[in-house]
Amino acid sequence: MSSFVEAVFAKVQTELLDFGRARSVDFTPWLDANRLRLNVMARLIEAITQRVKEPARILSEIERLITKRLPREAAWFARHKKLLSFVTDRTVRGLDVPETATSADTAVPADLRTPAERTAANIRAIQILARGSTVLPAERELLRQYSGWGGLSLKGLTDKLPAEWLPEQRALIHEYYTPTAVARAVAETLQPRLAQLARPDGTILALEPSAGIGRFIEALSGPNFAKVRWYAAEYSRVSARLLQALRPDVDVYIGPFEEWLGEHTDLVGEIDLVVSNPPYNERGRARFLDRDKQYDERRAYAYQLRRSLDLLRPGGIGVFLIPAGFLTGQGSDFADLRRRVLLRHHLMAAFRLPSETNDKKPLFPGALLVTDLLFFRSRGGELDALAPEDADLVEGHYFQLNPTHILGTEEGELSDE
Repeated sequence: MSSFVEAVFAKVQTELLDFGRARSVDFTPWLDANRLRLNVMARLIEAITQRVKEPARILSEIERLITKRLPREAAWFARHKKLLSFVTDRTVRGLDVPETATSADTAVPADLRTPAERTAANIRAIQILARGSTVLPAERELLRQYSGWGGLSLKGLTDKLPAEWLPEQRALIHEYYTPTAVARAVAETLQPRLAQLARPDGTILALEPSAGIGRFIEALSGPNFAKVRWYAAEYSRVSARLLQALRPDVDVYIGPFEEWLGEHTDLVGEIDLVVSNPPYNERGRARFLDRDKQYDERRAYAYQLRRSLDLLRPGGIGVFLIPAGFLTGQGSDFADLRRRVLLRHHLMAAFRLPSETNDKKPLFPGALLVTDLLFFRSRGGELDALAPEDADLVEGHYFQLNPTHILGTEEGELSDE
């Protein structure tokens, strides 16, 4: 029996125990008493699934093979028919993972693959989620290949996905998730600064107010980020469910950030780190969910920027990937927005990102966007007057003062947004 099948079968047995506990039944004695028989079944399932995919037919074939040599085992099959059906069904599902699941070229981030590859990976990930059963270890790699529908097409999906899991048309506009390269660069920049954010017990409370599929959360994970405890809000049900499956350690809220705020008022002034690539569109109906009128922003990114930063503890850090208009827009509304933010938060640094990668591919697949990456530190309150060094920033002159922070070559005339 291969190590992959062993892992699948172990997971199935755990599912059975969980299934039993939910019904006040302990299947541990049954599993212990039938360990040898079940191991034989696992090996046979592995072999038979090469030519047969229907669990009921596979179980029937296993019974035929075993009782042909050991007729007395027919009584055992008859006595435990329901349990054996459960085990066979779950094992076949677990084994039904394409070979690419364990051999995917993870050196190529999911967001940099071809539209056809991204579409196929998205469909497979949603099919795994729609199945509703426990996600197996090998399937997690498939879920990580989901890249959202930004820049893709929804044509032809109705025959491949259950109706309740079909992405909405809005996904074509909103699901431009954080480029993997940007998320990793942010993680590398933040890592040396985590010690100064930590609480006495070493933990860091972090928030992603528009988490998508968790690119920032994934980048800020691993041994160097072991003490980071994440809260996440995500409007898209598919994206949020995927993040829950990949990261059960993250507190994921499915719904708009405005609703998350209403249920987490205890975290105001308690967050140590905010990292976000907020939506770039207008807020729509969600605008009416926040009763605090001082945050009545029309643009979603402006709202999430201000609202999230104001959740930080004094000295907390906020990182945002937002449209270029915030820093350089010349309208009075942009200047007012910058002033409100800078009275409460110090701009540590900002970088204008190139719209294309070195090999001339869009940084955000399917769209040529001009975006800025901003690093803020919370002042812990509001200044009585604007700091003198921020006067030029309010006027939109940050990159005139810091031209080396433009990571690329600007072509043409940039509008406010």
